[in-house]
Amino acid sequence: MDVRAKVLARRKDGSQYWCLLQVTPLWSQNVQQVGEKGRHLTPQGQWMLAHMIVWDTPLYRDIMLHLTGFMANKPAGLDKVHAFRDDVSYTRMDDAGLPTFVKYAKHVAPLDGEKSLTNGHAKSSAKIVRKQSKPPPLAGPGMNEKDAEAVLKIIQKQHSFVMSNATVKDCPISFISKGFTELTGYNVGEVIGKNCRFLQGALTNPRAVREIREAIAVERECMVRLLNYKKNGKPFWNMFNISPVFGPGEGRAPFLVGVQMDVGKIIPRLKVPEVEDPHKALYSHLRHMPSKIKRAVAEWDLAFDGKVRQPCPHQRGDPNFELLKKYCSKYGNLAPQSFVSIQKVGSGDVGTVYLVHLKEGPVTSLFALKALDKKEMIKRQKAARVLLEHRMLDTVDHPFLPTLYASFQTTSSLYFLTNYCEGGDLFGLLQRREKKRLDEDTVRLVVAQVVLAFQHLHLQGCIFRDLKPENILIHQDGHAVVTDFDLSHISEPSITMESNSLKKLGKMRGCCNFLTCGLGFSPDIVVARPTARTNSFVGTEEYIPPETIRGLPHDCSADWWTLGIFTYEILYGRSPFLGERREETFSNILQKPLRFPSQPEVEPSVQSFIAELLQRDPAQRLGSKHGAEDVKASAFLECVDWKRIRDRPALPVLKASVEKKGTQHE
Repeated sequence: MDVRAKVLARRKDGSQYWCLLQVTPLWSQNVQQVGEKGRHLTPQGQWMLAHMIVWDTPLYRDIMLHLTGFMANKPAGLDKVHAFRDDVSYTRMDDAGLPTFVKYAKHVAPLDGEKSLTNGHAKSSAKIVRKQSKPPPLAGPGMNEKDAEAVLKIIQKQHSFVMSNATVKDCPISFISKGFTELTGYNVGEVIGKNCRFLQGALTNPRAVREIREAIAVERECMVRLLNYKKNGKPFWNMFNISPVFGPGEGRAPFLVGVQMDVGKIIPRLKVPEVEDPHKALYSHLRHMPSKIKRAVAEWDLAFDGKVRQPCPHQRGDPNFELLKKYCSKYGNLAPQSFVSIQKVGSGDVGTVYLVHLKEGPVTSLFALKALDKKEMIKRQKAARVLLEHRMLDTVDHPFLPTLYASFQTTSSLYFLTNYCEGGDLFGLLQRREKKRLDEDTVRLVVAQVVLAFQHLHLQGCIFRDLKPENILIHQDGHAVVTDFDLSHISEPSITMESNSLKKLGKMRGCCNFLTCGLGFSPDIVVARPTARTNSFVGTEEYIPPETIRGLPHDCSADWWTLGIFTYEILYGRSPFLGERREETFSNILQKPLRFPSQPEVEPSVQSFIAELLQRDPAQRLGSKHGAEDVKASAFLECVDWKRIRDRPALPVLKASVEKKGTQHE
């Protein structure tokens, strides 16, 4: 919850001061740019961004003077105070007929002869004569509560303004007024940490934007009128004023104050350009959306039927299939009540995973039960996504991919019943390591297993697109299992036979290519790749390939880029292009040269392997010509015994203690 309050605080020497305190809860990825000061991590895993404005300091006085339209370096006067009605607000106009930024309360009224507007009508057109006078009173020690609250009301409600941290790159917003929320429609959580550029749109004048940028660079005040856009897409004429606020004894301004005012309705000659209503523009798409959702929901009944799947060839030795079939022959189709929940093992954006065992079966036969909320799926328009995930789980047959036993539903939820991986996920394993990384031999085995999983997915026409340590589970036999198809893209696969121009795949006595085992190489190889190219902007930000950031279509070569990032991360303990902000991360992906740390020391073939995968040109990327066969033939993986890769565990399995007593899953 966002909290704003006036607080009487104490300094180290015991003296008191008033401060305006705002505390805003933010998730960590949204506030990484706001600087270290004022950031505290709560037990719930949220960042608390605390922003204070001290009431009785010169810095606060400068801010208040700016917000009330009486800058210290500008002559101003309050010779006379008019007793206007409490329910009428006023907007000051300058000599050019443009408004400044104050809606005065009765105790801060316009001067004699000064132009003012009441409901848009001019009261006087006489020339303004300004006289030097003291600035308006500030709420601080010695003021009564009524005056303090009056100033608070002016600042918080009558003004639309933001404060930005000028000490951090890109000047992220650290405070917004309630008036800003009312003007733009954006709430605090959507604004904090961003730059004011997010209000710009297609018709925003770039010259005005450039003038603002130049003013910030040289720390001078700037006032421009430009077209901005509200959250609902509606444009408005924004009279924008930005000023640096200098603290006592500081060489550079620690804050920037930006004041916004909608002047489109006040000045008749300013006409807001007519733009197509975004709701009307999307009408054609939205008109078909309900039918698409209805079709997807109707297919849920066919897919989530509660019956046990027929095992694929590589799954026929799994005893859990027979166990589930015996249960169904006795009690009917599977349902949530068929299982006893032991514990929750994970939760994601739209679902929760439970560790369960069959109600009438041995407690040693464990399953993973993934539950998805139907209402949430429909609300987020992910009904078709669920069917895609079901299709992939129902199709794949590989030891390094999940095994789907059954899927069923209730009136409120959808369920996937899959094999349980006792080792948890790779991300958890890395976090338990002191250096957050794996040794070179372990990395080689993990990467080899991921390559085989990708090869199988590409044969099915699937582009995975979401490789990261969190999506690698550790099977009880120590093998890696690639999971989570929520962001995958499926099309018809293209499978061709091509002459083998590759070098030998590993050792003659142990390695095999896709078709043959024990021969070392084959005159022909199978090249499999999905036929479709997609423009979807999906994935984890530090793993997104350059072509996706540029908005270009991408294919299965995007998976090989993510493999390069993945290999770098588990080998060195950090991502190669991750920046402090999303924009910086994307800039690094597009432009930053690939560099390798000096530690740990690795073979040159490892770095060469990563560099070939992280080619920014997809056509030059390793795997772009012959798919997985190119990757398997690299020098880094040449010593892998592909024929016996399942016989050697790749990862240590740290089995968590499982409480055998549980509750029936509902």
